[in-house]
Amino acid sequence: MSIKTFPHELKENIPNFLRSLKKNDNIFSYFPVSTGVTKYGQKLELGFSTYALKILFITGEWNDLKDEHKKNWISYLNSFQVEKSNYPKNSFIDNNYLDFFEEKKVSLFGKDIIKGLLNQSLRGDYELTKNKITNSIRAETKQCISTLYQVGSKNKKNYDEFTDLNIDLFLNSFDWKKPWSAGAQFSALCVFLKTQTLDMQDYSSIRNELIKFINEKVNTETGGYYQGETPSFNQTINGAMKVLTGLDWIDEKIHYPEKLIDMCLLENPNNDGCDLVDIVYVLYRCSQESVYKRNDIVKYLENIYDLLLPHYFPKQGGFSYFLNKSQSNYYGVKISNGKNTPDLHGTLLLTWAIAMIDKIVNLEDSSLNIIKP
Repeated sequence: MSIKTFPHELKENIPNFLRSLKKNDNIFSYFPVSTGVTKYGQKLELGFSTYALKILFITGEWNDLKDEHKKNWISYLNSFQVEKSNYPKNSFIDNNYLDFFEEKKVSLFGKDIIKGLLNQSLRGDYELTKNKITNSIRAETKQCISTLYQVGSKNKKNYDEFTDLNIDLFLNSFDWKKPWSAGAQFSALCVFLKTQTLDMQDYSSIRNELIKFINEKVNTETGGYYQGETPSFNQTINGAMKVLTGLDWIDEKIHYPEKLIDMCLLENPNNDGCDLVDIVYVLYRCSQESVYKRNDIVKYLENIYDLLLPHYFPKQGGFSYFLNKSQSNYYGVKISNGKNTPDLHGTLLLTWAIAMIDKIVNLEDSSLNIIKP
């Protein structure tokens, strides 16, 4: 399939794939896969609904929906915004997600004891269940807020992450030797800063703190954002992707776009949804700020396009997250048995990747919209 014609095929086929995943009892709720879905894959709602909305935005079908349908979908997403004492005020929380960990709490408690001992005795870096849940809820909140913002709406209640938050202490609590996860926390704060109601003085002050923090993490040789020795190729690129999404939200320039371009062009990423889309995003954003090695970028992305295609299922109209395997886990919850079938998250990521490749390669002829993650 030609890179010039494939986006048009996706615009036709992907909406049909989404309809095949739609739950019968809720028009805004979707299954993560059509085959091999687990008990909690059937139950979870919030994240999969935002995935579907983003896909419709990329293909342009969101604009074709009736205003009442859009309004109801936005209201549905906002219905997940609640107040719970263990999490920042007005977080977006899918109670089915919490139910999973409640159901597994006995076995997880034992594992957490072992992890805690290993962390203390061997200076390990094992994530405890409480931290996993907190970070995952922050990620879902960020995803939902950014999705609403993408379609010209906003969350109903102001989300407050910044009251009494020491930004430097908070962001340094994450391991910047593994910048993929740490960078995601930086990005989340940038989204919250841009989208939530703050007076201009507070906005400027927090923005300056975030920029000061990330200025200290950038590596002048690679253009990546990390601490210590250069991580693996995928960690470096994926971490940079997260930081770049944050910088985009607060309208801050990339520190060393040419260095990042050189880094990306060194080798191919792993052949899965996140690794593929992350390197495409880094090249897409860097090419917006620099004309450096444009022809090399186009050739490289044509190669990435060839890696993407085997993930596509023409009959169903969607992509699988892994090659020959659907995504099986969502923030620690098993959602499918990982069969050779397209899935919702893989379809979102790789359609988004195609949209960015299309924009760089086909320029003004690009036919897909690009989301702001």
